[in-house]
Amino acid sequence: MMKIRLLVGFTGNIPATIMNCSNLQVLNLGNNNLVGKIPDAIGSLPMLSILALPSNILQGGIAPEIGRLFRLQELYLFNNTFTGNIPATLMNCSNLQILYLASNNLVGKIPDGIGSLSMLRMISLHDNSLQGRIPSEIGSLFRLQELWLYNNSFTGNIPATITNCSNLQILELGNNALAGKIPDGIGSLSMLRMISLHDNSLQGGIPSEIGCLFRLQELWLYNNSFTGNIPATITNCSNLQILQLGFNNLVGKIPDGIGSLSMLSILALHDNILQGGIPNEIGRLFRL
Repeated sequence: MMKIRLLVGFTGNIPATIMNCSNLQVLNLGNNNLVGKIPDAIGSLPMLSILALPSNILQGGIAPEIGRLFRLQELYLFNNTFTGNIPATLMNCSNLQILYLASNNLVGKIPDGIGSLSMLRMISLHDNSLQGRIPSEIGSLFRLQELWLYNNSFTGNIPATITNCSNLQILELGNNALAGKIPDGIGSLSMLRMISLHDNSLQGGIPSEIGCLFRLQELWLYNNSFTGNIPATITNCSNLQILQLGFNNLVGKIPDGIGSLSMLSILALHDNILQGGIPNEIGRLFRL
């Protein structure tokens, strides 16, 4: 047997005997009502490339034995009630492309060695209770396309090395306790479609180089302590649909050229110290 997919409302524990299926490549038990823990013997499935147990009621720690699955490419454990730390042994899964552990009760830090998982395309750890700094070695993940870390308790600065992730499309770090500035070089991430840094303690100016992000569709910077003007270069982001800059300390005027952002559907600049007139060209934003 190479694949097991059971998506029909099963209950009870994952049977330990399933670990006897030594040729199993895909184990997908998502969207059931399974309870209990991941069996300790999960590491005895050496051929496993996809382990998908999302949207169940599984609990306990994430089995460190998963780190023995050297062929594992995709790990989906989101939307359960897993507790404890992210096991450091996961850093042994050198072929891992998708790490999806969101919406659990995980604590502790992102493990040292995350930068060694050079095949990673997506890291999704949002909606947990993780803390500590975002590791600078994430900047080694050149294939990374999506980084979802919102709704945790991360502290410190956004690592400057993140600007090395040249394939990054989604940067979602909202609702943490991050401080400092948006890193210089953010404009070099030409594939970015979404930047979400809302509900942190970020400060300094909004970098003018954001105007180099021609694919940017969503910019969520509200509820921080940003200062200075709204950069005029932001009007170069012709695909921008959502511009959320409310609850900051921004000053000056709404930039000339705002009417050229014809894709805008949300423009939120409330609770700042902006002044001057409301530009007539806002009337050209028919999707607003």
